Amino acid sequence: MNTDKNILMIGIGNNGRIGHSICDYYLKAGYRVFATTRQKPISSQDELALPQEKFSLFHSDLSNVADIMRIVDQACAEIIIFNLSNFTPFSSENKTLADRSAHLVDCFQAHIQIPLLVSSYVAESYLKRQKPGLLIFLGDAFLHKGGVYPYEYIHYGATKCAASEITKSINAKFATSGIRSITLLLGPILPATQTSAKTKSKLSHDLKVVDKRDEEWIGVESVLNTIDFVIQNKYISEYLYIDGNRNWQTLKEY
Repeated sequence: MNTDKNILMIGIGNNGRIGHSICDYYLKAGYRVFATTRQKPISSQDELALPQEKFSLFHSDLSNVADIMRIVDQACAEIIIFNLSNFTPFSSENKTLADRSAHLVDCFQAHIQIPLLVSSYVAESYLKRQKPGLLIFLGDAFLHKGGVYPYEYIHYGATKCAASEITKSINAKFATSGIRSITLLLGPILPATQTSAKTKSKLSHDLKVVDKRDEEWIGVESVLNTIDFVIQNKYISEYLYIDGNRNWQTLKEY
């Protein structure tokens, strides 16, 4: 596939799996790829084998709204993928009720209000250019089906839970103008090939993969195939599940 289209990935991630795989796939498909990262990636661009002339990586946090908007304008991308999450644990130990309340307010501002503001800006920019556009959010199937993570992962939960609601809002306002949005609700993604057996075992335990069955993990290929389907078929929906038909145990699994 050869194309002169641009794609922007907001949140390439730091674990070498979904974000890097999406960028690599669309570079090979002929896209000009832009990406943002909150932290310096574990792998350098050279180690990722991403061609410099077709790939631009920006160090920027979503909380820096002006900077993200500048990157959106520079990329001028027809497709924007939001891989929004912050899995940095928050320890509530020795925190007062006031501390916890203030943290909750900050969390909702950073992980719900700002993504909504940025995605609305993206949609408005498509409208001004009179161009169709696609916004894809990567969500969490476990949370969407009523699962609850521990309090220390409130950042992650708030961000992922907001994704499908933002999608619904974007579609309601802009779909008739050719601007689409969808949330892909993902199950546990297969660990990177270089992940040690010990780490894989811990991931299986933490995610409570029943009987460690391989089919309950999803491969990156499943995500890429679904993104291609959404792009090529002008598919409009609030969300799609890509969770490997996982046997979720209970709503209080965690």
